[in-house]
Formats: sequence, C-alpha cells, structure tokens
Amino acid sequence: VQDIESVTVSFVALNTIPAELIPSIIAYDEAGNRLHGIKVDVKGNTTAGKGMDGGRVTDPVVSVVDLQLSSLNGELDRLANLDIRVEGKGSGRFNANEYIQLKDISVTINENIAVDLN
Repeated sequence: VQDIESVTVSFVALNTIPAELIPSIIAYDEAGNRLHGIKVDVKGNTTAGKGMDGGRVTDPVVSVVDLQLSSLNGELDRLANLDIRVEGKGSGRFNANEYIQLKDISVTINENIAVDLN
C-alpha cells in the first residue's frame, strides 16, 4: 500500500470510571519501530463514568471517539501496528469493578490508495 495520507481509527468507549480519560494512539512499523512523523487529531472524548452507586457499578457512559492520523512524509505507508491508549486523571478511590471497554474498533484509509500485489 502506498500514498496513504490519512487514516481514521474509530471506536465506541463504554466507561464506568469516574475520571477524565484521554484517548491517544501510537503507530509502529512492521519491525516495531515507532513512527514519529504522524500527527494525531482526537475528535470526541471518553466521557467520565459515574463510578459506584449503592455498592454496585453504574451503567457505562457511552462515547464515540475518532482518532485521525495524518502524515505528509509517507510515514503512514509503513504503518503496521497501532497502540490505542486511554490515560486518565482523577482523584479519590477507584473500585476494581469499574472499567472502560473499547468496542466497534475500525480503521479507515481516508482516500484512494495504490496497492502493489506483486
């Protein structure tokens, strides 16, 4: 695959953790080397969950997140692996039963591409 200028990674987050959770992504080539020439724009956020209520975990808060990766120097042509991360900030005590689940993860190449099948 050649001439990839942008890729969108989309997912649905189900969150019960009562903290601000910030999604990010790191791209790697086939050898496991980090691709540094990639810009990531985050659209959407992982909304804080409501934690525990009456001794039980509350229903998860649903968020849709899009991570747009772009590169003008051809780095995306070498893309082989993605590491999706969700990091948080918060205070107070967390319960081991609280969770975040990422589902319906998709990767979309946003333009026409050239594929060499030889």
